[in-house]
Amino acid sequence: MTLFSRSFVTSTALVIAAVCAWLAYDAHSDPRSVVEKFYYRFALVSTKADQLNDIINDGVNDSTFLASFIGRHLKANNAHLDDKQLDSPTLVELLKTYTETHLNNVIQVRLLDSKGFERIRFDTFGGIDITQITGDRLQDKSNRDYFKVSASSAKGLTTTSAIELNVENGVIEEPYRPTVRFTTPITINSKNIAHIVVNYDFQAILRKLTKEVPKGSRLILANKDGSWVNAPNFRDNWNRDLGNLEAKGLDQYSPTLFRDIQFSLPDEMHSATVDGKSLYMQNVRAPLTYNRGMSQDQINEASREFYVGVMFPTL
Repeated sequence: MTLFSRSFVTSTALVIAAVCAWLAYDAHSDPRSVVEKFYYRFALVSTKADQLNDIINDGVNDSTFLASFIGRHLKANNAHLDDKQLDSPTLVELLKTYTETHLNNVIQVRLLDSKGFERIRFDTFGGIDITQITGDRLQDKSNRDYFKVSASSAKGLTTTSAIELNVENGVIEEPYRPTVRFTTPITINSKNIAHIVVNYDFQAILRKLTKEVPKGSRLILANKDGSWVNAPNFRDNWNRDLGNLEAKGLDQYSPTLFRDIQFSLPDEMHSATVDGKSLYMQNVRAPLTYNRGMSQDQINEASREFYVGVMFPTL
């Protein structure tokens, strides 16, 4: 018994000495206390969630406003009775002006007809150039999920897509152009007669989100299904889009954290220790917005969820 007690005391003393040595070293490299570091991490992740939330809301509002304005124009000119009138000079100029004034965050703006075919389309490149896509280069998007969801919307609801790699003519565009789409049906007399689709440049958004992430840490971002946008390991990015079956999404990487964050409120923080590092994450929900004339009424439902956080060295 005495031997055990001495051994236990000795082991405990060694552990305490090691912890004290680590803390002394860490204090030398970063003078903040462990508690201060924890609150700093909490505040940093909360800030990243707020930034993403603001960007998502901007996209929702842009799409809803454009759909409302175009709907009023079409109805006032009785131009909603024929898909061929959807590419009028007035609407072309409207979408061109919007695109020109949003070069920093938009890569594509489109007006689809009721069947999902592109009638007006503007693409941006490098945040400086804008090109109108016309003629045979316009595409049929009737098979894309974002159109199907919008076409089935009975209330003119603006919906948000997953964050994913842009697809053109059925193939992932290269070099990769990450995007998130905001789609709003243009509803007249209870009928969806067209759809606005605004593609935000998610590469630019990632650059904004990664600012101020400390050295040795990494921004982590996943879609609602757990698929990676910015994974703990760079090679696992876009695992769903690229068909990378070997990569474990957030749902497999940290099942408990994934479960907790799914059922959390938007301002709740969750954390887990994985691979010797601390992962703090928060839920960001894109709102459903009802397009009613020129008003934008948010309803108490989420159209999409994203999980954003930072992976830090363990405290």
